Amino acid sequence: MPDAAGRTLLREQQRMPLGNQPKTGKSSLPGIQDKIVLAAIDGAWHQVHDGFPSTHILKPAPRDGSTTIFDEEYGNRLARRLGLATFDTSLEEFGEISALVIERYDRSPSAPEGRLHQKDMSQALGAGGREKYQRYSRGKVTLQKVAGLLASADIENLKTLLALNTMSEARTWGLKDPAPLIRETLEQIEAFTRAESPDARAYEGLAADIQRFTANLLRGLPAGHH
Repeated sequence: MPDAAGRTLLREQQRMPLGNQPKTGKSSLPGIQDKIVLAAIDGAWHQVHDGFPSTHILKPAPRDGSTTIFDEEYGNRLARRLGLATFDTSLEEFGEISALVIERYDRSPSAPEGRLHQKDMSQALGAGGREKYQRYSRGKVTLQKVAGLLASADIENLKTLLALNTMSEARTWGLKDPAPLIRETLEQIEAFTRAESPDARAYEGLAADIQRFTANLLRGLPAGHH
């Protein structure tokens, strides 16, 4: 697919949502951000038809000048540094249109039809209806049960996610001494923001704000403290 075609798809999501052709496009994807899906094959972009699995999600820069995709790219880099994500993201240009290109984590050439089946934890634990909400679950959905479903590598990621919450919340989840884990995670975030800069088109104070929030938390202060 030539770059001009990709540019047209990114520009005209209202006419062809997700880049779907009216008759043969069958892709669906939730979310409110504008986006299209394409397949990268042999170094070239291809529009997907008749249920062929896409490999990437492309989000164009918002027309209102928002920095959303550039901020998101920096956040994705941080998530990879913390080991919370393994999929690639990059900023690419399609003519005059900038786009955030996101590798789909739910795709694999070894999987049936190239797709990895996805389940959220409520589904995996057999929670239906309101049971996914803590006040109604009656113990059906708990952090301990979620941890019991995960492989050891995923347990470490879960611990890191917990560390990104406040100390008091971590204790309510049963972590006897969350402080070392929280400090280690915050120090990793601080090191990342000093080593890597956001794209020049990102929110001007993005790295500085993250550094300030992180420094405050390391000192035991509210993140937004001035």
